[in-house]
Formats: sequence, C-alpha cells, structure tokens
Amino acid sequence: MTKQKISVSVRFRPLLPTEAKHKTVEGVPDSEDRPADSFSLSTGKKLSVGPFERVFTRHDRNGAVYREIVQPLVSGVLNLQISTAAFFAYGQTSAGKTHTMLGYGPERGMYDFAAQDVLTFIEPHPDLSLQIRFIELYNGKAFDLNNNHMECFVRTNAEGEIDIRANTEVDPETKQVKVNRLKTVTARTMEDVHAIMRNGIKQRAVGCSTRHNQSSRSHAVLELEIVSQDLIALRDEITQKEAELVPVGNKRDSYVIDNASKLYRQDEIGRWIKNDDPEMDAIMAANDAEVAHFQARVDAAVAAEKGYMASHGQGLLGRRIILVDLAGADTELRTGKMDPAEQKESREINKSLLALKECFRALASGASHVPYRNSMLTHTLKRFLGDDRVRVGMLANASPSAEHAAMTVNTMRYANLVATSVK
Repeated sequence: MTKQKISVSVRFRPLLPTEAKHKTVEGVPDSEDRPADSFSLSTGKKLSVGPFERVFTRHDRNGAVYREIVQPLVSGVLNLQISTAAFFAYGQTSAGKTHTMLGYGPERGMYDFAAQDVLTFIEPHPDLSLQIRFIELYNGKAFDLNNNHMECFVRTNAEGEIDIRANTEVDPETKQVKVNRLKTVTARTMEDVHAIMRNGIKQRAVGCSTRHNQSSRSHAVLELEIVSQDLIALRDEITQKEAELVPVGNKRDSYVIDNASKLYRQDEIGRWIKNDDPEMDAIMAANDAEVAHFQARVDAAVAAEKGYMASHGQGLLGRRIILVDLAGADTELRTGKMDPAEQKESREINKSLLALKECFRALASGASHVPYRNSMLTHTLKRFLGDDRVRVGMLANASPSAEHAAMTVNTMRYANLVATSVK
C-alpha cells in the first residue's frame, strides 16, 4: 500500500476569562511571530515534541488556521490534485476543538470556510451542487444528524465497500419498504449551510465535565461532496430499485421460514434433509428467480452510477471534503468522578481515538493492513481514508493553562506519535 500523507499541526487556545490569573505551561509557544515547528514543554518533566507542520499560538485566529493548513487540502480537491481531503480536530475536553470547527460569534470556523470555498468555486458551473452529509458517532453507534438523529448501521458490502444506512420505513402511499441511505441535503448558499449546521449541532450529544459544561461526547463527521443533478438522479434510482427488491426478498424468505417443517426433515442421526416436494420446489424456484430479477435491476442501477462516475472521473464530481470534530479525549476516567454511563462513554471515546491513531500510523507507513475495524469511528472513515488519492490533516488543540498541564502533555504525546510516524 502507498504511504499516506498526513500533516499534523498544533494549536494553543487563548486563556479563558476564568483562567486569566493562571500560569501558562512553560514552553508553550506564545510569540506572535511564527513559532518553531517543534518545542519542549516543562511540566515537572521535560517533553520534547515535533516537528509539526505548523504550531499556532493563542494569538492565531481561525482564519489563519484555515488559510495555512485546511485551505491547501480544500484547494487540492478543487484543483483535482486529490479526490478527498480529510481534516480532524483533536484534543482534550475544553481544548477548543469545536470552536475551531464551528467558530463562535463573528469568528468563522473550518466548516464555514470550507463550504464557502466550495460554493464559490462551483458557482460558474450551474450543473454542479454541494451536498452535505452530517453524522454523529456516539457510544459505538452512528446517527444521521440530517435526519432527526436516526440511528444508522455501518456495514461492509460484498465488494468490501463501507455502506452506511438508516432504518427501513414503509411509504404510506406505495406501501413500499424503503431502505434509507444517509440523508443528503443540497446547499446552494451559505444560508443553507448554516441551517444544516444548526440543525445537526443541536442534536449532537454533549455532557458536563469538570472543565466544560458543554463538552462534546461524540465525534461529528461533516461530509461535503460535489455532485450533479444527473448523479443525484442515478443515486435516487438505486434507492428506488432497492426498495422494489426488499418485499420480493421478504416474500421468498418468509415462504422458507413458514414452510421449514415441510421443506426439511431430520434423518436418524439428526441431519437435516430436504424433502422431495415438486410443488414447493417450483414455488421456491419461482421466488428465487423473482429475487434474481429484481437484484439484477439493483445491480444495473449501481453499475450505471459507477459508469457515470468513471466517465467523469477526471472532473469535480464525487470529490469530497471531510471535516471531523472529534470527541474530547478523557482523562477523568482514572479519577473516579464519573458515573457508570459516563465511564462507558469515556471508554468508547478513548478506544476510538486510539484506533484512529493506529490507523494514521498504518496509513503513513504504507502497512498492508490498516485496523479500521477496531472502532466505529475508523470503520466509518474507511471509505474516506482507504484511498491513495486522499490527503489528511490533523490539528491537535491544547490549553496553555498550567491547570491543564497534564492534559496538554497527553495531547502533545498523541500528536507527536502521529507526526513522527509520517516523517
């Protein structure tokens, strides 16, 4: 496997008003001039970290972060250099990850900047649109933030591709069973983008910690994809053909279940043997043929979409930007301050962050096996990361306050492990 390019940067947030009298961690870069890309922290023990792609001080605003480390990824997608750009905000609780991604008040975040750049770029192309998917990964489960927090199921299909689907539902008019894919919402203006963000964020799981009363307890994955009306229609056709297949498959399976006692019998040593019944055999053959017919229609629809994408593979269609606001890494698990539900939550968060680090290291080294299945987070992200045409960036957010020195050290160690594996 080709080695993956992963850039790692560090950002120290400003001191909060409640931290105004706090000392800062010795060694935290604090100059308005461009700091070194590696440095040492002194917190009782000296920790040398780096080199990093970029180190941002508490004086740097979101605009500078976007211009220096995120916009180059977005430009790579828009200029057809890469197929997908993925950017991760990592850090302990209260380190400023969500502020980086969402912004606050008049300060824009990475979501906003990236969507604006894409919309501006495709504006001269009336056949192109921006579609947004927004999912939450919480306690080992996936939820669609564009669709009333509907639970989703992440599976690997027969071709080894990751497929994320929501619950099935019955159309009240046609009575067809519809298998819901992740809901995609088309954004034509920044007002559309902001509406999608507001709707998704208010559904995201948050909780209290000793440091932050609105701590993100889940990973949020925002996917921006460039599509055309033709591509949307082809994907809708797949969904329709799948809906037509479901009742046919259910009829076949129900017949076998309902007639199992007639179809099979046990011999004297307990083996199940099929009974010779020409009438039932004929019914089962007819059911199998009907399923095969409708499955062929699904396969044809999928092939049509793949053929369309292949014929437009050198253009903007299907190119994606993935922005991931990771849940806050938790060190309180060791202190006994959590109830059992919070402990389970924290274990899942820490497990997924460890799995992500291991995937980054495997991708960076060109390992033949990448352990995507070690967590729901990495399993979900396989469809974005498992491609040589993807570029990945990570920003490790940290507090400069000496009160949070232990957490800052843990963040720097995590970032350092990823950074040193990609050099």
